[in-house]
Amino acid sequence: MDEKNEKEDLLQRAQKICSGREYCISDITSLLDRWGAKDEKTKSRIINKLIEDKFLDEERYCRAFARDHFTYSQWGKVKITMSLKAKNIPAPAISS
Repeated sequence: MDEKNEKEDLLQRAQKICSGREYCISDITSLLDRWGAKDEKTKSRIINKLIEDKFLDEERYCRAFARDHFTYSQWGKVKITMSLKAKNIPAPAISS
């Protein structure tokens, strides 16, 4: 498989899983590593395309994460905030 087809395949796989539930950038980056994305440039292009096409949105992810963990796991504000920081979510997205 040539490099262009490989990049397109990775993008399609990422779009498919992002359409099923919310993911953050660090989750997708980890998946791309596991799937064999060769370089940072490829990963960056895929991430940027997912953001551009609204498959990834850090603020939307934060809202969903906080709502689910507060409701179903009874996590408090501090634990939710620390978990989001551990995923390298930017502070403005966490506070929204």
